[in-house]
Amino acid sequence: MILISLFLVFLFIGAYNFGGGYAMIPLIISLVVDKYGWIEMSDFINFVTISQVTPGPIAINLATFVGYTVGNGVIGSIIATLAVILPSFILITLIVMFMKKFSNNIHIKNFFIGIRPVVLGLIASSCVSVIDSDFYTIYSFIVFGIIFYLTTFKNLHPIIAIFVTGFIGMWII
Repeated sequence: MILISLFLVFLFIGAYNFGGGYAMIPLIISLVVDKYGWIEMSDFINFVTISQVTPGPIAINLATFVGYTVGNGVIGSIIATLAVILPSFILITLIVMFMKKFSNNIHIKNFFIGIRPVVLGLIASSCVSVIDSDFYTIYSFIVFGIIFYLTTFKNLHPIIAIFVTGFIGMWII
């Protein structure tokens, strides 16, 4: 029964996503952590961290990690991963089929322009959701500030930032 629930939850998450994986995070938290209580917020934060350093889209990686944990191993990860990508796969297939016919439609163009602020809001919401947890200390925010500055203004490569913060987390925090 948990596998069916896992499939339906991640199918829903995949179907109501605009803006990519980071925009999905608030919805995943509200369902997987808050509503169903399948995992704790601290575990979810760890999954987000691991998903960021693992190759591939964050939403798919999150589905894989949550599915593995909730669905008792590999079968759960496969089910959650397939469920989260299925709506996008179907939608993209349909879009490609009708792209030429509707590519110049002003209403379609305006629709996508209209949802851009929502995407930004969902990404900001995911940041607030993660910050609200008791998982962070003052040291975490200091490291965040330094890494944000270095990656944004000094062009520090994200891979270096990940390894540096991982090392800092292991030995200092």
